[in-house]
Amino acid sequence: MAPSTSSTHITLKNGDQVKVNDHVYCSPSWSIRDGTPYSVARIMEFLPAQGTPTLDEHGERNGPLTRVRLAWYYRPSDVSDRTVADCRLLLAAIYSEVCDISQLRAKCYVIHRDKITDLAGWKKRPDRFYFQRLFDPWIRKEFEVIQAASVRNLPTNIREVLLSRYEYVVAEKEVVPDLTDELRDCATCEKWCPPPETVQCDRCKKFFHMLCVHPPLLAKPSRGYGWTCAPCSREHEEEVDSHKIARIATPIVPKPKSTLPAPRQRGRPRKDLRQAEKEENMEIKHFKMWPFRYFG
Repeated sequence: MAPSTSSTHITLKNGDQVKVNDHVYCSPSWSIRDGTPYSVARIMEFLPAQGTPTLDEHGERNGPLTRVRLAWYYRPSDVSDRTVADCRLLLAAIYSEVCDISQLRAKCYVIHRDKITDLAGWKKRPDRFYFQRLFDPWIRKEFEVIQAASVRNLPTNIREVLLSRYEYVVAEKEVVPDLTDELRDCATCEKWCPPPETVQCDRCKKFFHMLCVHPPLLAKPSRGYGWTCAPCSREHEEEVDSHKIARIATPIVPKPKSTLPAPRQRGRPRKDLRQAEKEENMEIKHFKMWPFRYFG
C-alpha cells in the first residue's frame, strides 16, 4: 500500500502551505488558459512527475512531488444560463483532473452551507466559498447535497457505515424527504422499507413493502392518487355502509395577541470569530478521496 500523503505540506509561490483536502485556486499558464481567471478545487493527492513510478524498490514514494490531483468545483454560470448574483456560491462535482503543482496559486476555503452558522459573515471574509448542490458533468444534472448525519431512514448498520465514511449524501431533490424522515419499517414484516419499494397508507400513515400487501402491488399509485391498506379500506367501507359521521376535530382556539410592545433590539449580535475559525478548519470525512455518497 502506498504511504499516505495526507500529512505532506506543499508551499505555494505566495507562501501558503497546503495539504491534502485543502481548497485552492488553480490557474493554468496564459498559453493554455481558456479565459477563466481561476478555478476552485480540492487537493485529493500529490503525485510525482508523469512517467515516474509512484513507489520505489523499497516501497517509498518517489519524489519530488510535481503534480496534484484536484477535485473541481463549478460556478453555476459555468453549467447553466441562469443568473446567480452570489459570487461565493459553487457547485461541487464528482470530477477530478491531474495538474502541475505550479498551477496552484493560493489557498481558499469551501464548506457546505449547512455547516456555516453566519453565512453573511462568511461571505464578507476573503477567499471563502460555499456549496449546497452537486453537478454531474457526464449527465449534466444537478443533485442536492445533504449532510450524512441528517439521513435517518436507513437501517442502523448501514447508517453507521455511512457516517463513518462520508460527510455528505447526494440525491435527487424529491428523494431527500424520504432519506431524512424517521426510520420506516414495514407494518407487515417489520423490516426496513426502502423508498423505491414502499407504499404508505393514506389513512393510517403506515408503510408497507409493495410485495407485503395483499394483493401485492406491481407499481406505485400514479401521481395524484392515494392508496389505503386492506384494514383501512375495510373500515372505510363499514363507515359508508352504516352512514357514520366522521369525527370532527376540535377547533383550535387561537391565542390572544399580546398588546405589549415588541422588545427592542440592541443591534446585530457580535460575530463569533472563534466559531468562524472552527468552521473553516473543520475536519471532513473522505472515503477513497471523496466526501460524497450517492443515495438517489
